[in-house]
Amino acid sequence: MLTAGLGLLGLAVAHLLGTGIGVIAAQLLTRRIMSWRPALRIPDVARMLVAAFPVGAAAALSLLMFRVDVVLLEALRGPESVAAFSAAHRLYEAAVLLPAAVMAGTFPALARSMADLVAFRQRIREVAVLLATYGVAATLAGWLLAPIVVPLIFGSSYAGSGQLLQVMVLAVPFLALNALLTQALIAVGRAWREAAAVALALAVAVAVNLALIPSLGAIGAAGAVVAGEAALLLACLIALAGLRPYGNNSSASR
Repeated sequence: MLTAGLGLLGLAVAHLLGTGIGVIAAQLLTRRIMSWRPALRIPDVARMLVAAFPVGAAAALSLLMFRVDVVLLEALRGPESVAAFSAAHRLYEAAVLLPAAVMAGTFPALARSMADLVAFRQRIREVAVLLATYGVAATLAGWLLAPIVVPLIFGSSYAGSGQLLQVMVLAVPFLALNALLTQALIAVGRAWREAAAVALALAVAVAVNLALIPSLGAIGAAGAVVAGEAALLLACLIALAGLRPYGNNSSASR
C-alpha cells in the first residue's frame, strides 16, 4: 500500500483487509466445532455484555496506562523528549509478546483448574516461575544491550534513549507477572477487581509522571513505567487474596 502511494489511507485499508482475512480464517478453522449462524437472544447478549464490561474496562485502562507517559511528557516537556522516550518505549513494548503468548495458551487450562483450588494455585506457581525467569532475563539483557541496540536501530541521534530503555526494562518482571495475575483474576470471577487494580496502577503512573517529568524529563517518564507496573502487581496480589473454590467467588468479584 505504501509503495502504491496510498499513504495513511493505504495503511488503514491494509489493516482492515488483514482483520477481515483473520475473521474468515477463524471461521474456516472452527466451523466443525461451532456454528457461526446468529442464534443469540437479547437476554443472552445482555448477559454477555454485562460480563464483558469489566474486562473491557480493564483493557481500556491498560491501554491508557501504556500511553499516558507520552501524553504527559508531550504536555510538560515537548516533542524532543517524546521522541527520545518513544524510541525506547517501542523496544520495551516487545517485552509484552512472550507473556501474552504464554497466557493465551495457558488461560483455558487455568480457568478449568479453578474447580480444584490446589491445582489452580499449583498452575499459577508454575506459570509465575516461567514468567518471572523470563522477566529477570529480559531485564538483564535489556540493561546490557540497550546502549548498543537503540542507536543501532534508530540512529546515533537516539543514543540517549538507551538510558531510558535501561530504566524501562526494570519493569519487565512486573509486566510479565501482571500478564498472569490479571488473567487469573478473570479466571476466578474477579474481573471487577482486575479493572480496579488497573485503575489504581494508572493513577500511580499519572502521579509519578506528574511528580518526575518536570525535573527529570523522559527519565522521569521511564521511572513512571516501572512504578505503574509495580503498583499493578501489588494491586493484583491484593485482589487475589482469600481465594475460595470457584463457586464461592462470584459474590467477591464485585
